[in-house]
Amino acid sequence: MTDAIRVAVLSDLHNEFERNPQPGRPAGHPAKGPDLAKLEDIDFLVLAGDIDVGTAGIGYADQAARFLGKPCFYIKGNHENYHNDLVTIDDEIRAAAAKTDGRVTYLENEKTSIEMRGQRIDVLGCCLWTDFKGSGRAFQVIAKYSAKATFNCFNAIRLGGRAVMPDDMENMFESSMSWLRPALEESRKDADVTIVVTHFAPLPASSSPIYASDLASNYMFSDLSGFIGERGPNLWIYGHTHFENDRTIGETRVVSNQRGYVGIEKSAFGYKPKIVEITPKARHG
Repeated sequence: MTDAIRVAVLSDLHNEFERNPQPGRPAGHPAKGPDLAKLEDIDFLVLAGDIDVGTAGIGYADQAARFLGKPCFYIKGNHENYHNDLVTIDDEIRAAAAKTDGRVTYLENEKTSIEMRGQRIDVLGCCLWTDFKGSGRAFQVIAKYSAKATFNCFNAIRLGGRAVMPDDMENMFESSMSWLRPALEESRKDADVTIVVTHFAPLPASSSPIYASDLASNYMFSDLSGFIGERGPNLWIYGHTHFENDRTIGETRVVSNQRGYVGIEKSAFGYKPKIVEITPKARHG
């Protein structure tokens, strides 16, 4: 292996839609999800949310980590919260991950560091949510209204016993950004490789162009392009939009690799994990 860090990137597996186990899987391979048997020479696995509902995704992550013999970093998406309450679900997912003997690390407004081949790698993770300003501040109110009328999340996710609202999501976004700004600045100074993982997308161009004029699509992303360009990590991984993307902003590679709804979306057929290589860069002092 070279000094490059090899990361297997997956998100939006939506295993809750996969009703029948895949036949012909080797021993120890997860019964659901994409084929992992051909993943070779990776350093770790990143699951960027919407793996399954509730804590079931941690069970999948642990099976994948055992099968590959590599650690897994897990960030929840919006679907992990379905039929659950935001007040308690993070603690439940974190408790499930704690039972994996270190194979799965759950991150929600948290950073973890690992050493590989003499390099310090920081992984910063959060769901992120959205500020509904991706199309501009002037459209925020109508974007919130359109999203609430369009997406099932506002019926399926609870907060303190009531339905979650767009304002709640904006508040969670602001909370995550308040954590991420200083955490990323510190990591850029101290780590050899910095990776940010979010479920919600950080760029307006993260969604399919067919939704460009739909203000409800502001639920999918926020516009952090300036933030990434100025303070960017080596790699930013995201999900949520069911639209693959791989681009560079400044010094940051921004990547998504999303399966989508099995049996419903064409993108789910033939889906494969994506391996991203990161070469350490000079630290920012």
